Amino acid sequence: MANLNLHSEKAISKLQDNGVDWAFYNNGSRWTYGIYMFKAVRNYNMKMRLSWHWNLVAGDPYYPLDCREDDYAWCNSSPDKELIPSLYFEREIREGLDDYRYIYTLWKLANLNHDLDALEMITEILDSFTLGETDIYKTFRKDYWKEYRSKMVKEIERLSSKDVARNVSTPNPGK
Repeated sequence: MANLNLHSEKAISKLQDNGVDWAFYNNGSRWTYGIYMFKAVRNYNMKMRLSWHWNLVAGDPYYPLDCREDDYAWCNSSPDKELIPSLYFEREIREGLDDYRYIYTLWKLANLNHDLDALEMITEILDSFTLGETDIYKTFRKDYWKEYRSKMVKEIERLSSKDVARNVSTPNPGK
């Protein structure tokens, strides 16, 4: 499996044409763990998402100047062996995972309800960027992102209130 940091749709297509699966490594942010990751899974069959800083704590995690870079591992352990999420995780990664859950839920409900408007909303956002565009704020204005999440929530609420069979299985977002 190719584990790529920098990548493009062309490079991924070439891998897949040769029967090679791919994963996305590093570059952890709200964007790359959210809508971007959904597109990578749904449209490009990404198999895994990994970020190096899960297990990298060098020095004192609460003092950013004691090592070559700040320690923003996802979680640190307390003296009582509890995991304490870092601010970076809460602010960036968890928000991205929440965005992924929103778009996945919307996608699932749109398919269950055969709702073309919701599917079009998803397609529109996925078509508005290409893989390789890993900086959300170069791709979208900051205020746009808040509006889009709000739209997803409204669509999820609208589709959740429809009377559909809830135990219909749907395919995963991959191909």
